[in-house]
Amino acid sequence: MEKIYLSQVKTGETVVLSEVQVDNIKKHKRLIELGFVKNTKITMLKNHKPNGILVGLRGYSLALDNKLADSILTERCQECKK
Repeated sequence: MEKIYLSQVKTGETVVLSEVQVDNIKKHKRLIELGFVKNTKITMLKNHKPNGILVGLRGYSLALDNKLADSILTERCQECKK
């Protein structure tokens, strides 16, 4: 599977979370609390470069800035395609 950062995912694409690479322990913990755990499916609802992104996961939508999205590593996969 191809690994890409969340900020590189195209609108409408669904990926699987591989790793959160945030240095700030508080941000890392908060992302985990929000459901950013390994193997979680994430759908890119809108990618508004350079302003940020809107993703859907675990039944809710969440906006992230591009800097934070650049620290979330995901994988493209065949079974995620609709």
